[in-house]
Parts: sequence; C-alpha cells; structure tokens
Amino acid sequence: MVDDKQITHELTLDKKQLTRRESVDDVWGKPKKKAFPSPQKAQAAYDKLVEELAAKGFLDPLAPPEAPKVARDPKLEAAIREEREIPEG
Repeated sequence: MVDDKQITHELTLDKKQLTRRESVDDVWGKPKKKAFPSPQKAQAAYDKLVEELAAKGFLDPLAPPEAPKVARDPKLEAAIREEREIPEG
C-alpha cells in the first residue's frame, strides 16, 4: 500500500506562544497552542520543531532552493584551459 497523503505543517511564533497546525490532503486540523515563560524559550522550541520536521523530510517553502551540485573534472578543466591559451606571436 502506498501512502500518497500530502502532509503540511504550519508553525506560528507570536512572542511567547507557539501555534502548530497540520493538514492532511488540504484538510486542516485544529491549531495546537503552547505558551512559554519567555520569548527566548518559545523561539528555542520553534527552532527545535523546525529542525525535527526538516529531519523528517519536510521542506520550508520560504527557504531559498539549494544550489545544484556540479560535477567537476580537474583533468578536463586543465585540458580546456590549455586549449584556450592563445599562442604568442
């Protein structure tokens, strides 16, 4: 059986309160709110949750895309540089 469900997480940080909502196939659940004693502790919890979701494979839609990996061949690059050299004279 293939699990084709699309899961989305929405995190909102407002001073000392962290709100989390989850949707499965565009059906949103109720928001879960958690209050913290300080904005710093709320930020730490937010950062930890983002890290946990990223480890599970969730992507931040606002993050810039990663640059594509480019395969390099130093021998080929040296040969191209040699060939490009213009002879004196």
